[in-house]
This record gives sequence, structure tokens and C-alpha cells, in this order.
Amino acid sequence: MNPVLTEHPSQPSRLTRAGGVLIVLAIAAAVVLALSRTGLDDTPSYRSLTVENPTPYIINIEVTGAERDGWFDVGSVRRENRQTFEETPDPGEQWVFRFSYGGADAGELAVSRDELEGDGWRVTVPAETAERLREAGLSESVR
Repeated sequence: MNPVLTEHPSQPSRLTRAGGVLIVLAIAAAVVLALSRTGLDDTPSYRSLTVENPTPYIINIEVTGAERDGWFDVGSVRRENRQTFEETPDPGEQWVFRFSYGGADAGELAVSRDELEGDGWRVTVPAETAERLREAGLSESVR
């Protein structure tokens, strides 16, 4: 009787082991790339924004983007003053500012990111804001 010789390697060949390592590395690289792209797309950028308020009212400021999909409370600026706000979220190419005082709507101002950048990340509360508040019967803020 002739014994039949069959190979049953007790360890995988080096070629199989190297192929497995390459597959694992390729999958890991794809996962890292996908996660890094997602993180970049979802991570908001922030700006230091200075608001000039020439009006005789304390002005509350909110900002949103062109889609108007949510407002961010920037803060308040005392009358006839300026305030710099650190870490204001950048809503995109179009910034829409909403102004108010004492619960009264004082209007909006739309500005492009390019305009803001050109103005050194400064925005001035429009004179119409004070006019709207006067027409609403609101007294000027106390200094």
C-alpha cells in the first residue's frame, strides 16, 4: 500500500500571512481616511468677531447662515461701545445678524464672509436698528 502524501501545513505560508496583513492595513487606512474627512466636514470653524454699537441701546446679537437653520447667541454690546467676541461659530459664506433689545426685534443684517474678512472681522450695528427701537417706543439704555 502506498501512502498518499497530503500537505497540511501547521502554519500559514508567508505569502498568506503577508496578504492578510496588507488587507488589514488597507481597511484601517480606509477607515482613518473616512473618519478624518467626516471630522473636517463637521467641525465648525470659529472667529473672533468685533461688533461696533453706535446706538443708544444695549444690543443683543445672534448670528446664523444663509440657510437660517439655527441661531447662535453671540452676546450683547453696551450702548455706544464695541465688544469683541471670541470663538463665534462661522456659519458659512453668508452671515445673517439679528439684533434685538428688551425683547423687541431690531432688524437683521446680512454680510458675506468675504466682507467680514475684508473689514477685519468687524460688523457695525446699523443706524436703522435704533430707529426701529425708537418706533417700538423703547427708551434708550442707561449708560
